[in-house]
Parts: sequence; structure tokens; C-alpha cells
Amino acid sequence: MAILKNLKTNKYDRMVEQWNFKNINGINLFAITNRQAFNSFYQVIKNNEDSILSIKCINCKELITAKMVKEKNATKIEKETSLNKISKSKWVIEQILKTDTIFLSTEPTSGFIPYNSLVDKKMTFEFSENNSFSIEGLKNMSLNGNWHLSSSGNEIILNDGKFVNDYIDILSIEDEFMEISNLNWFRSNETYEDLQIYYEVRLKNNGG
Repeated sequence: MAILKNLKTNKYDRMVEQWNFKNINGINLFAITNRQAFNSFYQVIKNNEDSILSIKCINCKELITAKMVKEKNATKIEKETSLNKISKSKWVIEQILKTDTIFLSTEPTSGFIPYNSLVDKKMTFEFSENNSFSIEGLKNMSLNGNWHLSSSGNEIILNDGKFVNDYIDILSIEDEFMEISNLNWFRSNETYEDLQIYYEVRLKNNGG
């Protein structure tokens, strides 16, 4: 499973891709699907050090070379500091920084939080010390499960992290405020359709 993220826009791609790594006749190859339509194949041309791979695309229309860099892990103290801030209270939306509709589904389900929970700033986020979480919206709709902090300390990962919406980016965090971004599904307010929305919000510590 591969979760793709555009570091310029800070957005995750809505599709979950698949990847593989193989050595064929002494050549290291890295393959990844592209929106489930076709595969991109990359040859590892240099292994500079443990955390850097230089690769080139071998089936692209144009020659593409790139470096794959391992994300830096947070220290134990950094993670503990973030965990203490995140889990000490319930968070409420103070300000909506950005929203963008990514996809519209014509086959709605009944399990999503209403979209006006977001636009009316009626969503609450709670990440408990026992690793359980609850994201609540209007009409008593909620998302629940387990959570943990990523090794980099930059993402809150919900449940098993198998879906794009399981990743909540921590843009900044202080004692009283936290800014996050997420790509998730919401129930439309006016129709029976579902909306996949990218949003950035500023949360305020509500004291639990």
C-alpha cells in the first residue's frame, strides 16, 4: 500500500496505490501504480546512504530522475511533548483556514459526518491517552477508533492507516491551539451525495 502526498500543496492523493520492490538480474526496480491505471517503474541508480535513494523512471515519456529521502523521525522527547499536548483536552474548531472539494460520490452511505458540521465549526476532536479517538459532528454522527502519532511526529494516524482519510497532518501545535489538515468524507447538507473534502482548520483547546 502506498499513500501519496504532494509536499507543495500539503495534500494527500485521494487514491491508495500499490507498490513493489524487486531485484531483477542485479538491477533494483521500484514499481508503483498510478491511479490504478498503469504502473510506473523506477530503477535505483544510486544508493547514496541509508536514507537516500536516487531513482530514474524507465517507462516514462520523458526522462525523470529523483531522490527518495527517508522522513526524519522525531526524538522520544519530541513525541512525548506532542502526545501530551494532543491528548490533554477536547479540541474545537476556532477557524477554518481552507476547504477544497476533491471528489463527489453519487453512491452515498450513512456513516459520514454532515458537511455543515465543518463549515459551521461544530466538529470536535478528542485524542485520548489510551489511544482512542472520537471526531464528532452534528446529528450525533461521529468517527471513533484508535490513534497513534507517526514516527516523524507530524501526523496523527487513525486506526490502521489503510486509507487516505486516516492521516491527519499536524501543521502546528501549541498548548492552546493546533492547526491540522485532513482529506475526508462528509455527508452533503442539501443532497444525498457524499463529498470528499480537503480542509485545514485551527483548533482550540476546550479543556476536556
